[in-house]
This record gives sequence, structure tokens and C-alpha cells, in this order.
Amino acid sequence: MNEHQLRCFVTAAGYLNFTRAGQDLFMTQAAVTYQVNELEKTLGTLLFSRQKGKLALTDAGAVFLERAQELLFQMDAAKTAAHQAACNEEGSLSLATFGDVVLPLLPRVLSHFRERMPLVHVSLRQSLAHEIVSGIYQGDIDVGFVTGYGGYVESHDWLRSIPVMMDDHVAVMTSDHPLASCSKVSFGDLAGFPQVLLSEKDLLEREPSQEYVNERRVLLQDPQSVEVMVRAGYGLCVCVSHAPIAHRDDLVTVPIEGSPMPIWACCKKAPATPALEAFLDVLDEELSAAE
Repeated sequence: MNEHQLRCFVTAAGYLNFTRAGQDLFMTQAAVTYQVNELEKTLGTLLFSRQKGKLALTDAGAVFLERAQELLFQMDAAKTAAHQAACNEEGSLSLATFGDVVLPLLPRVLSHFRERMPLVHVSLRQSLAHEIVSGIYQGDIDVGFVTGYGGYVESHDWLRSIPVMMDDHVAVMTSDHPLASCSKVSFGDLAGFPQVLLSEKDLLEREPSQEYVNERRVLLQDPQSVEVMVRAGYGLCVCVSHAPIAHRDDLVTVPIEGSPMPIWACCKKAPATPALEAFLDVLDEELSAAE
């Protein structure tokens, strides 16, 4: 019996579905099933009943679930304690953002955080949403800032999700684009034009307002590449309104009506390090002050 098997079992028990558990754990359904089967062999008892394609906890499984959750909590606490000791009690904080979704907010938060905990080592990187969620799960990222496309954040019940802001979408294009003179557009207006997007295929398909997306699209992984391609005339970009690409002098920004987009700060629900707790406190203070 090992930690990996326990996490597979607890996640599968939460969903009563091996496929959904695999999505959370970034594993295939077959791999989750194998780990649970191995755990059952070790224990010498069935933890799930599998009848007519439906998964349910056995009596033994329900009892074991409570103990397994306690074990994982203690393991996470032990890892946190070891990490703090390795960092000489000053700690570190790893942040990641999906593009530049929190660029206006993050400098203020980090400035106040640095005043409060000046010896904590802070790292910051840009990543795609699934990379951020995976990094948080693996422990490589402490806090990730992502957009709320299609309920992707809410679909991971092990994530602690903090609403940061509600933004709107804009279409960014060159000044000679056919839509450049519009005061506002709808998603439907964008459907016939090529797009250069900072997004991921799976994430984009979750979003119900995707009728603007067509096959003439380029999906890129960083804002700088998107800006280059838009300025070169390869297509328009749909982004949140405060992203830097929307404020270039040589580009035109057109609001998209009816296009709210939530921005989330995400971290594990597991025990937090002092550095993470302090950062979340500062973030909460900044959000409260902005209301």
C-alpha cells in the first residue's frame, strides 16, 4: 500500500467514477483502476462494488475511506513541515499565471507580501491552465491564477478556489481589420475571421460561448507570441480586457458584449505553508480594499 494508491482510491471514492478520478489525477482510467485493484489485493477485500457499470463503496470501503483521508492529510502535513525545514523556516512561494490575467493586481500583492515576509523566495511563471492545475497537484506550484473557462477550476474538488475578479472579453486586432471601427461586437460577429488565441483546445471546448471559434485559428502558449501574430495580421485575439495586448498603441481593442469571465486564484486544500498563508492573507486584503 502506498500514497499513490491511496490518492487514487480517495479520488475515485469522491467521484464514484474512475474516469473522472483519472482526469483529476492526470492519469488514464485504466491506470486508476489498476492502482485501486492493487490496493484491494493488498488489503484482501473489495473497496468498491462494480455492478452494471456503477461504482459504489462497500462497507469496508466506506470505513477505509475515512482512514485513508486521515493518512493523506498527515502525509501532506509532514511534507509541508519537511519543506519548511529545508528552507530554513523562511520558505518559498511558487506562483503561476495563465497569461497575464492578473497583471494589474499581482505587483501590488507581491509588493505587500515582500514587506511582510522579505526572506521568502518567490518565483513567478506563465503557464497554460492545465499545466498550472497539474503543477498545483504535484506540489510544484503553490498558487495559480487562471480564467474560469467552462467551469474547469470548479471541476477539481481538491482545489481551493478564490474568486479574484470578474473581467470582460475584448477582441484585439490590427487597425485595418474589418471590425476595427466597431464600438462593440458579439461573439457571433467574430465567427468568420481567423483567430490567434492564448488557449488550449480542451479548455476552449468547455466554454459555451465558443461560437466565435472556427477552424482558422492558431493556439499559442504565451502572450508575447499572440501579440506578434496579431500584429502581423494572422488574426484577431480574444482576451480579457486588462491583458497587455489589449493596450498596444498600434492595435485596436473592441469590447465583446455579454462576455464576463471570472479569474480565480487556486491552491491545494491541503495544509498551507506559512508563506502561502501569508500570501493568501495579503491577497484577501488587496481584494477587500478594491471592493
